[in-house]
Amino acid sequence: MRLLFVCTGNICRSAAAHVFTEAWPTGHLGVEIEARSAGTHAPTGRPAHPFTAAALELRGLDAGSHVARRLSPADVDWADVVLTMTAQHREAVLTLDPRALRKTFTLREAAELCRGLPPHRLAAVPPSERGSALAGRLAAARGAHRVPDQDIDDPIDGPAQVHQRVVDDVAAALRTLLVGIARQVRPEAHETVRIDRLPPVPVPG
Repeated sequence: MRLLFVCTGNICRSAAAHVFTEAWPTGHLGVEIEARSAGTHAPTGRPAHPFTAAALELRGLDAGSHVARRLSPADVDWADVVLTMTAQHREAVLTLDPRALRKTFTLREAAELCRGLPPHRLAAVPPSERGSALAGRLAAARGAHRVPDQDIDDPIDGPAQVHQRVVDDVAAALRTLLVGIARQVRPEAHETVRIDRLPPVPVPG
């Protein structure tokens, strides 16, 4: 399952989402996940913002290898699901590739939609097709139940505390999304799914 995270500069929000996703063991999810991140106006080659990197370090995560990348059509084409930090970023992705509508969501939108999907619908899908199948299910759910846009704020000009809050916001949305994915894939999922560096989250019934 290929997930692409998109924000503006790819040094704060999408960088944090990328680092988190790569750090979480996919054995908890029942599916292998590949992650990329990029920014609509990224300063190519820059490291993660030092306050964001420090907020990640508080969770035991190292953003030292992260370098910013500018979003390209090839990134969008690569992804099974594109997860943006704001509705404006979602529109930027669609301007780049209008065909990506069915697989592009804000991170919080995808998390909320995934939370409401009936469980175990991907268990019988071949692993190589689960990413596109998930995108299709999320798109169908969006058509039936519109989720209000809930942007994740840009912390770029804020103090360290703002970066910590935004990293927590990214982590919370990702946790909900990944627990939802686990419920889609693993019929044997227990009452809680534990993800390293985050508290256990009740799996919605």
